[in-house]
Order: sequence, then C-alpha cells, then structure tokens
Amino acid sequence: MPGFFVYEYVHKEGRRAEVRTVLHRAECRWCREGRGHPLNPGLKLGLGRWHGPFDAYPAALSAADAIAAPRCCQACHPA
Repeated sequence: MPGFFVYEYVHKEGRRAEVRTVLHRAECRWCREGRGHPLNPGLKLGLGRWHGPFDAYPAALSAADAIAAPRCCQACHPA
C-alpha cells in the first residue's frame, strides 16, 4: 500500500484565492488512498485534486512544496 498523498486545493476568502497543499497518510479518513472524503465539497466543485501515491514522506513533501507551502493533516499527522 502506498504511504502518502498530497491534496492540492484552492482556498477562497472573499475575492482572494490561494492554492494550498496538505500531506496525508494513505489510510487517513480524509485521504482514503487519494479518493478523498465524500463530504469534501472541494472535490465536488473541482477546487481540489490528489497527487500520489508516494512511497516515502520526503517525496510527498517535495511534490507538495513544488505546488505551494505544504502543511500536514491534523487528523493523521504524516510527519
């Protein structure tokens, strides 16, 4: 089983929008091996997409960092 995924999404605040990334473990309830959580509105609206799988955390971190400053999921703590 692959170890890590990166979720890329557009965060909108008023008229301002910015791209963000979140690192997840594959088994995270919000990741589900890159399928995402069914209640995530970003996927339904086309505002988010998954990258991966990545076998190691450094590879996932590097991919996320190439898109936008990454943060780690607060549910699965991949770092």
